[in-house]
Amino acid sequence: MTPVPQLKEDIEALSFLFSPGHPPKRLIRPSDKAKVVYGFRDASGTRFGATFQVKGTLMYSSGQWESPWSEESSNYRELRNLILTLEEAQANGDLYNTEVFVFTDNSMAERAFYNGTSSSRTLFYLVLKLQKLQMHQELMIHFVHVSGRRMMAQGTDGLSRGFSLQGALRGTLLLEFVPLHQDPV
Repeated sequence: MTPVPQLKEDIEALSFLFSPGHPPKRLIRPSDKAKVVYGFRDASGTRFGATFQVKGTLMYSSGQWESPWSEESSNYRELRNLILTLEEAQANGDLYNTEVFVFTDNSMAERAFYNGTSSSRTLFYLVLKLQKLQMHQELMIHFVHVSGRRMMAQGTDGLSRGFSLQGALRGTLLLEFVPLHQDPV
């Protein structure tokens, strides 16, 4: 019996996910208190932007993609931008035992994360990085698809284009743009 070609990549993926050597804990619900981080992120052409509300403070980042990332697909840059933002928050100690709501207008990034895979090899490895981050930080990531118009009003779309005085960056509360507490009807 000959193993299927995918077997090697599957073993590599499992090795990556379980590389720290200790079994991760899967966060079902934050235990201490409800610790929630809300964030928008966007990648437009050669630029990127992200806004996150952590502990009541709005944090943002903006910049221009360098090679080799600038040559990647927009879907890749969207997920890569999210990973960079989450890794920065992780380094600051802001993510452990937390639920993170990520608002995006990129349905491909959302779908790849929830499916846990992608036919694109580069997107697949980004999804693996997100899963590993989620596993080893006791973190819950929720993708929420929002319209491009909401991204523009909130300001992250402008941030990814080099404009820094729109929406939440002008002082409007981030949650004003995502009324999750309201009935959709």
